[in-house]
Amino acid sequence: MDPLLKNLQPLLMNNMGMTKVIQANLQHSRAATGVLIHNMAKQKLDLAFIQEPWLSSDGKLLGLGSHKGSIIYSTLCSKPRTVILANIPVIPLTDFLSRDLTAVIVKTSTESIIMASAYFPHEQGDKPPPDEVRHLVRYCTVNKLPLILCCDCNSHNTLWGSSDTNRRGKNLIEFLISTDLYVMNRGNKPTFQNAIREEVLDLTITSTTIYQRVSNWRVSDEESLSDHKHIVFNLEGGPQYSTDIITNPKRTD
Repeated sequence: MDPLLKNLQPLLMNNMGMTKVIQANLQHSRAATGVLIHNMAKQKLDLAFIQEPWLSSDGKLLGLGSHKGSIIYSTLCSKPRTVILANIPVIPLTDFLSRDLTAVIVKTSTESIIMASAYFPHEQGDKPPPDEVRHLVRYCTVNKLPLILCCDCNSHNTLWGSSDTNRRGKNLIEFLISTDLYVMNRGNKPTFQNAIREEVLDLTITSTTIYQRVSNWRVSDEESLSDHKHIVFNLEGGPQYSTDIITNPKRTD
């Protein structure tokens, strides 16, 4: 095990029975940021995994000052595109904090879990995920740590409910097939919707060792004031056996 994890483990112990999670692409919107902060307080959510937060013209985070918990993101980059808000104890993984990736360690009642917010930018070409995400997946594999990745993948694939499959979606599936990762998305309810189109762009991806503990995954019907819908789910502290259908890339043709 990574020495960092071994040393921090006692500090992370808590008695959570269930962790309530929201995933949100804010599209740099002040209104969408306000809705997210309101929902976190009203629904007593534990973690928020954010992509494209609201920023000032010089790249500083805006609108999160009223959040009472931790705000985790890379302070070494300009205009961060990923942020995590936490109302429970978490430890940032400093080697995996960048503009497009923010990762933390979360301790449930049974184990340590790596959870991350990621943005897969178009400008990095047709082979998602970006290198920092590949490195995080490799790190979790080497250290035998479960991973939950909340991402805006900017990729289309009918396997997770998109209207079509593009090159980025094909390449992302090929990457997932080479790992032990599952796509938790169910059905084809769009996660992105505006006046001219709708699509499934936002994914929740988990390790095979943890997917059975993710329950009540859904695309929220509540207004987000962003073109991206909120995704919400629960992380159960103990084993959770589910009969819900999920996408296992290894079993696809």
